[in-house]
Amino acid sequence: MSDDTEIFYSGASRGDFLEALTAHALQGSTVVLEGDEGSGVSTLLGQSVMALLDDMEVVRVDGGEPHDGSLVVNALLQHFDIERDQLAETLRNALAHGRLVVIADNAQDLSDDALMTMGSLKQKLSGRLAYVFGGMPGTAERVKGADLLVDDILDLPELNAAQVSDFAALMGFGPQDDERAEALREASAGLPGPLLEQLQHAPVAEAIAVDPEDRRPPPMGKQEDKALPWRHMAAVAGLLVLVIIIWGALSDNDSDTVATNTTKAVALPVPKEPETSPEDITPMKPSMKPVARLEDLEAREEQAAEAASARESDQTAVADQEPVQTDTGVTVAAVKDPVMQRPPAQQQRPVEVKPEPEPESAPAAVSKPAPADKPADTVAASKPQLKGLDADLGYRQEDWLATLDDGRWFLQITVTSKEANARGVLDRLDRKGAYYRAKRNGKSVYLVLAGDYASRQAALDAKAGLPENLRAAGPFPRKMADIRKEL
Repeated sequence: MSDDTEIFYSGASRGDFLEALTAHALQGSTVVLEGDEGSGVSTLLGQSVMALLDDMEVVRVDGGEPHDGSLVVNALLQHFDIERDQLAETLRNALAHGRLVVIADNAQDLSDDALMTMGSLKQKLSGRLAYVFGGMPGTAERVKGADLLVDDILDLPELNAAQVSDFAALMGFGPQDDERAEALREASAGLPGPLLEQLQHAPVAEAIAVDPEDRRPPPMGKQEDKALPWRHMAAVAGLLVLVIIIWGALSDNDSDTVATNTTKAVALPVPKEPETSPEDITPMKPSMKPVARLEDLEAREEQAAEAASARESDQTAVADQEPVQTDTGVTVAAVKDPVMQRPPAQQQRPVEVKPEPEPESAPAAVSKPAPADKPADTVAASKPQLKGLDADLGYRQEDWLATLDDGRWFLQITVTSKEANARGVLDRLDRKGAYYRAKRNGKSVYLVLAGDYASRQAALDAKAGLPENLRAAGPFPRKMADIRKEL
């Protein structure tokens, strides 16, 4: 059975079944998942594998491929990369600190010998080994026939019309109205696999069935009795006449404008310049004062300070003089008038203005120090800068993930075979995450992550902040150390 969807749909009990499968696996139980072709059995098994990677040794087998009675033994040898004589010791060491789960897809095609071997291995390892079987209806009876105790049987239900609309929205086709959703449900039998094909390939007009009774023309008598819509026809004719009149008026205005804007070149006499000799030419006096330099301003300030101090000393000397009485009886006193007390004007030192060199650009009277450049945007050590095309697009990938510490955590949102879909999911997360490419069943896929987070509990708490459709996809926490193995 092939993957039915690229993005996991958790509606129609799919999310609940995923939690049930992982719980049974952690308890060392045997569980069977049944569903029709296209119901999403393989997709749900794949999500179970991703959810259990951090907690258990996960081995996956496919009953649809050619095999013999040693199917599970060969899968274990390949998983641990060991020889057959090392299997017992390797299992003893692996199960001393953890547990093992075997996930079998297309379990309805498993041979009797393979099922018997799996039953024998279960008897030896007991609760340290868990089995998750997935297949067509009737798979549970085949598993029970191999002396395997089945703890739970899960049957995937079909999608109703409302769930069909939710599925279409999650896959990027937008919500469907009731009539359209019901037509899609009937065409796909409520199975996600055929439903996705209907959404991708079937035209909208073909998706909604038309009753043959509605296609038959009405009786001839009723057609003859129906009156022609004269009012509508008259309105259309009036609009046409109005358009023709406006069109003609605009055309006349355009022709008048062209005639008015037409210009002719006229040769006008050019006055001759009066002949002048070099002796008659007198240079013009500058009408603007030269710009004072900073040194000249300082010299002026010093001169003003010296004049003020001299003025104060003179005023003090005059104030200290006592009134003098002459022989004629006239008393002469110091003049208190500030105008009379002002010292004679001092000739100011002329300010030398040096000729300024011809600047290449507009000069400035006083140059101010340029403001310090703002520091470039920095990135924290735990948030490295993106490079190249990823920096332009804003998507974080393997290069960014490789710089993180092994103790960081992420929420794995989904697995998709197209990079465009992975970026679309990141857009829904406001690009607060990353994606990377990995191999699944010999195919290249893209795993979409949300985060990073400081701990597993922080990642679990972050699920509540995800968009509803992504939260319904069943995200689960993954440690950076495990992700690094796939980079």
